[in-house]
Amino acid sequence: LDDVIKNDIGEDLIVQDFFGVFETNVNIKDLENMNFNEFNKKYEYLFTVYVLDKNNNLYTIQMNNNAISNKALVNAISVSSETVRNIEYKKDDNNVTSVVINFVNGESIEIVESDTLDIITSTLYDRK
Repeated sequence: LDDVIKNDIGEDLIVQDFFGVFETNVNIKDLENMNFNEFNKKYEYLFTVYVLDKNNNLYTIQMNNNAISNKALVNAISVSSETVRNIEYKKDDNNVTSVVINFVNGESIEIVESDTLDIITSTLYDRK
């Protein structure tokens, strides 16, 4: 909690917004009654945090079993040289089912929830 996360060019990452994606090699619904220590020893997973900085640059911070168990310091890696125009959260009922990241150059990335991928909504989305 005391470490400052740096971007890939060594600058402090100043966060405007972020959301997370939790991906594992098993059906996420099967994990609902399992505690973290049991899960961490038994399954492989990747937790990716997408961070939008104060200049609308998008970064990812990725942590897997090993990084979390060893409390490894992580860096934010740039997703694109283009800045983000907006982030759309598509939902079914009250659950976010996909996130679309739109860049100023017209390109976009879509992240879709599945049995092995769960989207954890953002700080700004949750405020609405």
